[in-house]
Amino acid sequence: MAETFEVFSTTSTNLRLVSMFDHTPTSYFRPEVRHNWSFPASAVVMVLVVWMLFKKPDLTMSLNGTLASLVGITANCDSVINRDAMIIGAGAGVLVVIGMLLSDKLKIDAPVGARPVHGIWGGITTRIFGGYAVVPQIIGSLVIAPWDFIAMLGGLARPRC
Repeated sequence: MAETFEVFSTTSTNLRLVSMFDHTPTSYFRPEVRHNWSFPASAVVMVLVVWMLFKKPDLTMSLNGTLASLVGITANCDSVINRDAMIIGAGAGVLVVIGMLLSDKLKIDAPVGARPVHGIWGGITTRIFGGYAVVPQIIGSLVIAPWDFIAMLGGLARPRC
């Protein structure tokens, strides 16, 4: 079983070994720890997926994958365990590669890949891993797309002087 150091302990000043698969509620099950498990998993998966697809690693895709994992874990970092955080991060990494390739194929101008990074994976995982209602997440994801389109046309983004 893999072991790691607990560095966010609020109950003692001593570092102690804890298992990352330990499901008991201890002080190391905190939201910031979930983020720290999510983004490295995404970075590793992103490098492997991009390397398999393009025969070389791509730094910008890897960084977008880590951003996507942080966006994906934020919705339910209070209700998942570390293993689930790694799965959420890895899933976000794979989905951002697919989203960026799809944006390029559809000739959508997304130079930094903001839409794939801020996809709906985090909202969906609130139901899969966190047990929360997914309908509000889906409604929010569906409402933001028309808002983006209207703002893109200049109807809402035009400066008023």
